[in-house]
Amino acid sequence: MRLLTYLVLGFAALVVIAWSVANRGAVTVASAPDLTAYGLPASPTYDVPLFALALGFGAVGFILGAAREYLREGRVRRRAAESRREADKLQREVATLKRSQNLDEDDEIIALTAR
Repeated sequence: MRLLTYLVLGFAALVVIAWSVANRGAVTVASAPDLTAYGLPASPTYDVPLFALALGFGAVGFILGAAREYLREGRVRRRAAESRREADKLQREVATLKRSQNLDEDDEIIALTAR
C-alpha cells in the first residue's frame, strides 16, 4: 500500500513539474486596476511566472478549504468526544459494579441466571 502511495505521489509530482516548466512565462500582476487617467497614483505591478501564480492560488484555496472543513466538522468532533467520555464513564461504572459484587468474567453469567 505504501508503494502505491509513493507511485501516485511521484506521478502527481511529475505532472506538476512538467506543467510548471511548460508555464514558466511571466505574467504581469497588478494590485489594482490602472486608474492613472483619473489622476490616481499608479498601482504597483509585478512580473510573476504563471505557474507560481497558479500554484500559489491553488495552495491558498486548499488551505482555505481545509480550514472551512475543519470548522464545519467541529460539531461532529464534539459529539464524538462526548460519546467517548460517556463510554469511558459507563465502562468505569461497570467495573465498579463488578468489583462491588465480586464477580469475575465467568461468574457474571451465572449470577445473572441465578436471579
